[in-house]
Formats: sequence, structure tokens, C-alpha cells
Amino acid sequence: MRIPYCTSIGFILDFECDLDVDLEWEHGEPVAVINDVLVGGHSLLRHDDKLMADLGYRVMDIAEGDESVLDRLLENECVSWTGRGSNDPAGRFVERAS
Repeated sequence: MRIPYCTSIGFILDFECDLDVDLEWEHGEPVAVINDVLVGGHSLLRHDDKLMADLGYRVMDIAEGDESVLDRLLENECVSWTGRGSNDPAGRFVERAS
């Protein structure tokens, strides 16, 4: 799935790109896996210029730690938490009917 993303990297403010993201599950917990960082439809991770590729990997590192990416992915995949709260031992993630 492709989602728009904006972040700041050092002196680069409001760096806008698209993330190619998949939802995977590790031990029953959802995880956003960033496959690619795209600008203008072109991959930064596979760019010929090392500086651009490094920028892509830096954006990927930031996005992997950004909970808003996972939140948007869960919303788009129609997955929600059911339970009495985040510490409910009987709580679990479930897929909603779309």
C-alpha cells in the first residue's frame, strides 16, 4: 500500500514522499514494514546517486519508528483493537468489515 508521508531530516524541513508499506504480524502485534520510499514515483532506495539513496534509508528509519504510519496502515486495512484497554489480557486486534 502506498501512503503519503512528511518528515523533517536535519536542515530539510517538510520532506514529502510516498511510502510503500505492508502490514505484517509479529507475535500477534501489527508491524508496518517499509518497502520503499518514493518521490515523484521514483524509488530513493534504488537511486543511482548515493546521497539520494542514503536520504531514502534515513526516511525509512524515521518512518519505521513513527506510530502514525502504523495507525494509518491499520485504518486502511480495517484492523482495530478490541478489548477494555491497551493492557486488557483478553484484548486483540481484529479485522473489521469494510
